[in-house]
Amino acid sequence: MRVLHVINSLELAGAEVLLADLVPRLQRSGIRTSIALLNRTDTRLDRSLREIPGCEIFGTRRNVRSPLQVAWLAKLFGRFDVVHSHLFPSQFWVAAAAKIGRTRAKLVTTEHGHSNNRRGKRLWYGPDVWMYTRYDRIVCNSQATAEALHQWVPSTTSRTIVIPNGIDLDRFDRDRPSRDPGAQLTAIFVARLNPEKDHLTLLRAMKTVPDLRLKLVGDGSLRSELEATVAEFGLNNRVEFLGWRDNVSELLSCADIYVHSTHFEGFAIAVAEAMAAGLPTVASNVPGLSWVAGDAALLCKPGDSDDMASQLRRLVGNKELRKELGQRGRLRARQFSIDATVSAHIHLYESLVGPSQTAGAPTSPES
Repeated sequence: MRVLHVINSLELAGAEVLLADLVPRLQRSGIRTSIALLNRTDTRLDRSLREIPGCEIFGTRRNVRSPLQVAWLAKLFGRFDVVHSHLFPSQFWVAAAAKIGRTRAKLVTTEHGHSNNRRGKRLWYGPDVWMYTRYDRIVCNSQATAEALHQWVPSTTSRTIVIPNGIDLDRFDRDRPSRDPGAQLTAIFVARLNPEKDHLTLLRAMKTVPDLRLKLVGDGSLRSELEATVAEFGLNNRVEFLGWRDNVSELLSCADIYVHSTHFEGFAIAVAEAMAAGLPTVASNVPGLSWVAGDAALLCKPGDSDDMASQLRRLVGNKELRKELGQRGRLRARQFSIDATVSAHIHLYESLVGPSQTAGAPTSPES
């Protein structure tokens, strides 16, 4: 069986990291997997996937929103049994390419929760209905993501399945270094510095939690604005911007608390990773995130810096609570094993085309 995954790029973010974890495991299971990138750049994830035997990566350097993507994708589809898209606009261009190319491949898309950016805007309703109609199956990374999709496009209900995101538990389950009992505690937040996250509420909370340091891992369009806010709040000596880092598991093992402040979330893979690392967690009480965290986190009202500060102070002042939540988190994280996610995808593909169907070797059309 041959499967082509289509995604906007391999920049370091949740959906992209999940795909990079899925592909080598699918390859080892006998699913011959390739990737098409609407905008290919030299990233860590791209370099790591190049090293996988038999995994071909196709790519353009066009704008991801260019309609020229459609013809290019249509040329790729003929040699695959399944075409699996991730994120918008890849989802839309795959649907359009399948239409004009009259592909026989089964179409799958994964809702990573990012479609919340456009839902509720009536301008998108018609295109979304058309797009989702083209797909044989729609994977949602959480029940909350599925419910949001069903409310927006009710006709998707019968074709939707929930496959939670998975993480490599062994990567994050490591011994924690010894701490100086008198050292200031450190919180960490791993997320893009973009509007869908809510770093501002966290920074406001930090003003009233003086016994806590904060490390922000990630980058994005709001970095300059957030750095200015840190200076305005007088937090320069307690808040550190680390940018994108390849050693997140190591950074988590050296922190004391994980905090995740956001306006909405499809799954929050960073929270699952933090729980696997044994970190007590404070998080915004939004549907996808609260589903992942279960009873292993202190949840606070979204956008409420006072509530977030209160929960952080609870953890700072209570070592036993930190230990208890850390233990709960490790147990909770076991539900999100990457191996279970891979098995669910294999079962999905085989339900669509059967385990024995195979296609010829893909070609590399010009971009």
